[in-house]
Amino acid sequence: MTTHPATLGPEYFEDMYAASPDPWGFTSRWYEERKYAISAALLPARRYRNAFEAGCSIGVFTALLAPRCDRLLACDLSSVAVAAASERTAGHPGTRVQRRVLPDEWPEREGEFDLIVLSEVLYYFGGMDLERMLDLAVAALSPGGTLLAVHWRHPVAEYPRGGEEVHRALAGRAGLTRLVEPRAGLPRRGLPARCRGPLGGRDRGTCVIQAVGVVVPARDEEDLLPACLASVNLAGRMLPGVAVHLIVVADTCGDRPASLAAQAGATVVEGTMTNVGQARLAGTQALLRRTRALDPAAVWVATTDADTLVPPCWLSRQLRHASQRWEAVVGTVMITDWSGYPPRCRAAYAEGYAAGTGTRTGTRTAGQDATGAEADGGRWHPHVHGANLGVTAAAYLAVGGFSALPTGEDDALVRALELAGRRVLRTTGVAVVTSARRDPRAPGGFGHFLALLERDTDLSVPRPSGRPR
Repeated sequence: MTTHPATLGPEYFEDMYAASPDPWGFTSRWYEERKYAISAALLPARRYRNAFEAGCSIGVFTALLAPRCDRLLACDLSSVAVAAASERTAGHPGTRVQRRVLPDEWPEREGEFDLIVLSEVLYYFGGMDLERMLDLAVAALSPGGTLLAVHWRHPVAEYPRGGEEVHRALAGRAGLTRLVEPRAGLPRRGLPARCRGPLGGRDRGTCVIQAVGVVVPARDEEDLLPACLASVNLAGRMLPGVAVHLIVVADTCGDRPASLAAQAGATVVEGTMTNVGQARLAGTQALLRRTRALDPAAVWVATTDADTLVPPCWLSRQLRHASQRWEAVVGTVMITDWSGYPPRCRAAYAEGYAAGTGTRTGTRTAGQDATGAEADGGRWHPHVHGANLGVTAAAYLAVGGFSALPTGEDDALVRALELAGRRVLRTTGVAVVTSARRDPRAPGGFGHFLALLERDTDLSVPRPSGRPR
């Protein structure tokens, strides 16, 4: 049976800081500067709501994290280090630096964290303290949250463990899925960024989809919601052997929409959301909690809207594309009922929406011919609609998911996926029917575009890129 020396206590670190204010050269060595830059670049989300950094030392990386965090708690067991880190981050009101001895003083009262940083710290824990640290970290990590671990990979005589052993322990920890381990970028170091989810992620696009979740935000739409949910349930029945989860986000609704959703077999997330981005985010988080036992690469997240009808083939077509290694599918919308609009609007909309379809600059994506045609008969298009969007949970988590934006949360997600090099298929072969209602839910969204289109007497309209909300 392997035994380990005891966890290094405060006296070891106080002696180190007594000999030098920066004993590891965090502020002077190019190696450390480069390490911190790569660590920050690995974090998949632009911003974090509640972050925790264990063993922050003098706060060099803390200062890099602070501008990206609404709240950041950093700690160290050396009072000298805490004072230095506090001074370095004094300009960030959302950042606190505390003296804590881990794992005994883990910040359990701070709630869940969507980012936990364990940088050059885990190899200091001996005995069962490493297991306790990993247990506490996994339990405190919110669904979709990120754990960043950075460690020197070679043994150090006075450390209870080596970095390789620490990262083997991480690899064997249920509840975490590896996102990236760029050892080639930092020779002799390992920086695995991990995400809350089951162990055993596969290469991009190679995982068989085992579960599908459909997220539907609804806000006082009880007249439209039942037909939407009926169409989604029918599409779900076209997927034998695949678990389908229907999530309705009842945003500032009365009892009626929530009751209708429950009757349709949906899981209902109720609350007062500030915008559609927050509603989609809340619904997707609920789905990730329900599917947390699965590899995120095996979970497909689809979104639509309460005023939208999806065809029976909606989900099966998305999953067919997923089986061809596409990580996201961006479909189109149609309007079939133009009641109340002048005839010119329908023609102007058709002309504007078709602009650019089937043509694109740059290298064409796999699966498209030179004209932009897809295997399903669809064509490339420039639009993004939250009413017709699908993505693997793995790709969604890797880029930080939906942002709580009043409009454009779908555009932001697709843009992040494309910038990250994810395989995004834009195809007219996956289409839904949405309404041309005059009471748009999102400022500057699809309904707003239709209102401007009606008002505009010039038929040479811009290509719409709004969201059907």
